[in-house]
Amino acid sequence: MNTPSEILQARIDAEAVLLAAILIDGGDGGHEVIDYCRTRLQPSDFLKEHQRIYAAMLAAANCDVVTVPLEMKRRGTLESGVLSYLSHIISQCESYRLYKHYVDAVVSNHSARPTINGGIAV
Repeated sequence: MNTPSEILQARIDAEAVLLAAILIDGGDGGHEVIDYCRTRLQPSDFLKEHQRIYAAMLAAANCDVVTVPLEMKRRGTLESGVLSYLSHIISQCESYRLYKHYVDAVVSNHSARPTINGGIAV
């Protein structure tokens, strides 16, 4: 059985890969991933640290490593290290084509939030 910290880490990983998929697709000039996410996910479906990034993605004209931090700055939500974090998660994403799987994981993990929060302060 997975411990609450393992469940939380799996959730963080799924969210990070999904955010990376949005950035990779957006960096190639695409909107497929963000358009799919827009119809299925709200910022509140993400853990707090990812909520600000996803909210900026929803508001940005394009989703790439330049425009998303600029949108976060415009909104007053840009924190030190965000650009490095975005670059890191992109480097860890093997294929953004699996984004539908990661959307399902984020939705599933969001549904399990009370259980996760019961074991770990998030």
